[in-house]
Amino acid sequence: MSDNNHKSIWAAGFHAGPNKAQEDNDTMNHARFQSKYTNLSKLEQLTFDAVPIKECWSLAQVCSEVIRLGQSNVGKDAVERCLKRLVDASMVKAVGNSQLFTKDKPPTAKNKAPVAMVKAEPKKEPPKPLDLLYQCAESLSKLSSDLVSLAQTMESAVLQAEEQMNQKSGDFQKIEQLKSLLSELAPNSKSDS
Repeated sequence: MSDNNHKSIWAAGFHAGPNKAQEDNDTMNHARFQSKYTNLSKLEQLTFDAVPIKECWSLAQVCSEVIRLGQSNVGKDAVERCLKRLVDASMVKAVGNSQLFTKDKPPTAKNKAPVAMVKAEPKKEPPKPLDLLYQCAESLSKLSSDLVSLAQTMESAVLQAEEQMNQKSGDFQKIEQLKSLLSELAPNSKSDS
């Protein structure tokens, strides 16, 4: 404890100093909160979760919230015992003759950026000309295989399009033949009647 902090604790008087020191020790950081929370029973955790932040609720309200959170077979006495344990652990505050309960927002972990040790990397030598040529040859080989694959895909698409066009032109020729047959039959049927 620094000298100035010591003076501020004892400035209010002899009996206020130890109380102030106790309050400083009671402040809860994230690790301490997590340790206390993980050591709670399931019902105590549900009860803690049921108590609202910065709002005072009665025992009946907390009990109904515990039931809503999934603990259907719980009695008021069990919730009251859990609240007493939570008050004793300084995780929940009892307000107004222990008839109302509230809690502060749980402390969160402070993100401390990890200190990274930077190692000095040795200077890299420039790549040798033969290595560069090898890399270029690999790239060209991959590119050529991609181009061959693309050409095959294009050829397949052209063949499919040509086949569809031939099929449609065949259908068109059949329609033309049908029209000519009908036109040949039409004049004969008019002259017959």
